[in-house]
Amino acid sequence: MEIRVQTSTATQHGRYLPIFIDAKANYASAPARILSFGCSTGVETETLSGVWPDAVIEGVEINDEVRAMAIETYPHRRFFPPSDLAGQYDLVTAMSVLCSWPEKSYGILDYGIFVEACKSIDRCLKPGGLLICYNYTYSPLNVLTDYEALPGNSYGPNYVASRAPDGTNLRAFFSTVYFRKPS
Repeated sequence: MEIRVQTSTATQHGRYLPIFIDAKANYASAPARILSFGCSTGVETETLSGVWPDAVIEGVEINDEVRAMAIETYPHRRFFPPSDLAGQYDLVTAMSVLCSWPEKSYGILDYGIFVEACKSIDRCLKPGGLLICYNYTYSPLNVLTDYEALPGNSYGPNYVASRAPDGTNLRAFFSTVYFRKPS
């Protein structure tokens, strides 16, 4: 099942660099395999490689057009659709992908789609692996109940449900959360 969560493909180089540097310093010094979940044009994989140059970095993207751009721009990397998601990663990033903002006319993200996206991430994250989320409609802790929310992030609350499963409590909410999957 193809899960379309975020409809926007906007991205830029270095957009999440401070978050990745913080993650390297505090939570994930040397991951061997990294997945950019919702990689868009692939530019995030280049930012990740600047922080973890020895890691194998791959990207999963549902939008065929922007995935084709990633493949063309970064031919040394593997980019694939969600249907090809297999294997496990030490680090998964979900940056501005687990969200939809009704105040920008995108409509409320269906909670069932959010749950399926979180389950896909869970299946590909190794035990003991790190998940980094930024800009999400619902708290991943609503789904990933066995995960440990790591403290010490300076970008906002670690585990606040920005929206309830019924879509109430609507407001723009941006924060970074780091989750460790139990070993």
